[in-house]
Amino acid sequence: ELPHRDGELLRPGVVWFGEALDDEVMNTVDERVRECDLFIVAGTSSVVYPAAGLAPMVSANGVPVVEVNLEKTQQSDDSTLSFQGKAGDLLPLLLDVE
Repeated sequence: ELPHRDGELLRPGVVWFGEALDDEVMNTVDERVRECDLFIVAGTSSVVYPAAGLAPMVSANGVPVVEVNLEKTQQSDDSTLSFQGKAGDLLPLLLDVE
């Protein structure tokens, strides 16, 4: 049985393929991207937009981009650093956290 509330089917907090992201969310993302001094891209194919367009935008502003992914992507060569492996294994090492 699917979960309901007040007679309505509950929707998970996700964006399905073909759906647009909320304008408020995208405005916040745009602000944060313009303010960052390091951009980490982890666990993505870098082909689904608008998220795939963020790293090139940041890089064009002179901000270093670090990619962590199982395999190279179309953006690997344009990243400042690109690491292949499991994000769950590599990120703690790169960020020096346990």
